[in-house]
Amino acid sequence: MRFSVYHYSIDDFIKRFSLPTGRGCYNIDKVALTGASVDASVGLLSWMSAFGNVTYQKTKKEGDIFDPSKLTGKLDYTPKWKGNVGFDFKLPYNAALSARQRFVGSSYTVYSFTAQGKTNYKLVKLGSYAATDLEVKIPVTKYSELGIYAENIFDKSYEERYGYPLPGRIIGASVKIFL
Repeated sequence: MRFSVYHYSIDDFIKRFSLPTGRGCYNIDKVALTGASVDASVGLLSWMSAFGNVTYQKTKKEGDIFDPSKLTGKLDYTPKWKGNVGFDFKLPYNAALSARQRFVGSSYTVYSFTAQGKTNYKLVKLGSYAATDLEVKIPVTKYSELGIYAENIFDKSYEERYGYPLPGRIIGASVKIFL
């Protein structure tokens, strides 16, 4: 088990953003991030282990030009709580199966829009979400591995950025070659 605490005080925090016309970045005058994290893993049986982690964090910002109304003193898109829990299984022929559950707490952002020639700002809440992922890794040769994975297997709808929903269920495969 590991327990960590942190505090970062950052002047000129660089924030990226996207607009329909392109992407850019800007500085927030001051940002503070403070939090704590706990993670652990344990072998349950010779063929099964469990792992988990949880993080709690608080943020504070000053001088955000994209929040001139000062709707929030917190850094956008930063949830207070997030965590993972999962199991790893050893399968025959040195194959492995991983099952993971991700949780991300709610977060906020400032949304700007123009109405009647005036720019308006509103605080928008993005809901919390949990997503389940599965992955199987199968050794093919001594120097290669085939992976088959499914992310968000229950097809949960969620957004990490306001107005940009993430894709639903993703199923894919990968090949890794170790040199």
